[in-house]
Amino acid sequence: RTRMTTGSSGINAEYGILDSVDFDRDGTVRLEEYMQFMISRTTENVANTDELTEAFRSLTEGGDKPYITATELYAAMPPEQAKYCIDRMEKYPDVPGALDYTNFTKIIFQPNLK
Repeated sequence: RTRMTTGSSGINAEYGILDSVDFDRDGTVRLEEYMQFMISRTTENVANTDELTEAFRSLTEGGDKPYITATELYAAMPPEQAKYCIDRMEKYPDVPGALDYTNFTKIIFQPNLK
């Protein structure tokens, strides 16, 4: 957990940033909240689970696989975002090295990550 504090200068800007990242408004930005914020910035035109699922699908080789690989994620995202996704995606059944992005997208759109 990282506690964000504000000084007398830039207080409005800092509260604006905190408001954008601190989804549960507890004054603490958890790694999950920060990564959700960063992923949402990467996919800012994505408004729902179906669109995010399609965004991940489009990153796959051929653009039509129901799973994604770590290599494909690293090619499409900054390393810290790719690692976050890889660490949280479940393995896709019966395909070595494949990750299930469909369940992951459902988690991203949960209002309060714990």
